[in-house]
Amino acid sequence: MDQKLKALKKKRKRMRKRFNMETDPNIKNYLASNISQLAKSIKKRITKATKDQIVTKMSGKNSRLFWNTVARLEGKKYRDTIELEINGSLTTDATLIAEEFGEFFKNKVDNLSNHYCRPDYNIGPSTLCFTVDEVKKASKLLRSKLCCGEDGLPLRIVRDFAIRNPCFLLRFINEILPKGMPRKWQTALITPLHKNGSKTSVSQYRPISNLDSLGKLYKRMILLKLNALGELDGNFQHGFKANRSIVTAMLKIQDFIAKELDKGRIVNCYSLDLSAAFDPLRPDCF
Repeated sequence: MDQKLKALKKKRKRMRKRFNMETDPNIKNYLASNISQLAKSIKKRITKATKDQIVTKMSGKNSRLFWNTVARLEGKKYRDTIELEINGSLTTDATLIAEEFGEFFKNKVDNLSNHYCRPDYNIGPSTLCFTVDEVKKASKLLRSKLCCGEDGLPLRIVRDFAIRNPCFLLRFINEILPKGMPRKWQTALITPLHKNGSKTSVSQYRPISNLDSLGKLYKRMILLKLNALGELDGNFQHGFKANRSIVTAMLKIQDFIAKELDKGRIVNCYSLDLSAAFDPLRPDCF
């Protein structure tokens, strides 16, 4: 523990002791405010020290230390045993359950693919090339989470490494850029998550996909380039876009309705319930 952190903790301890002995409400409020600020400073300093320690361990040539650090960051994962109904009988066989979920989720994707028309974007010859600043910016947009794909590398580690060593990743990404996204980065680990209803029915689960962390960084950098080109998908999409949300969508609709009513026109509004949009048994959703 560094001396600055020790001094902050001692100061907070003294203030807490004084706070407990104080009777004047104004002074107690003042002390409470200072204690809160000290707590934030201590937490921030501990977080920074922890990150620096992780970076130091993972920047060396000791591969065992590297993967030991990865395992410690991931922590222990406990999963409940799933009992699923397959062909009219309940089973806990992991292989059969995995095959059943795989077939069910594959059918969902196939149904969606048959009803999806890809837009034909033509932005000319590829002269795409990333910079160090773009690597840093994309890295800071990633969440500091422990989830990982088949590579077993938590997103938090890739994020922190890219922020501190952007040049290494820049050379790597610019090298693979002309060849397109590696197929490995397009493969996800699927985890079934129960929605509602019976836990023994495969139709009551939705898939949670975890892609490789490096692939997420790569896609984030591509997205930054696309956002710089402007509104390729029009001004009416508010989901999955920067600075857009349900609030901006509602404001857009409200503004449109108000303008039309001012002109004396009738306004009709249609709403779709997409709660079962990925259910292949519901063709009416498409």
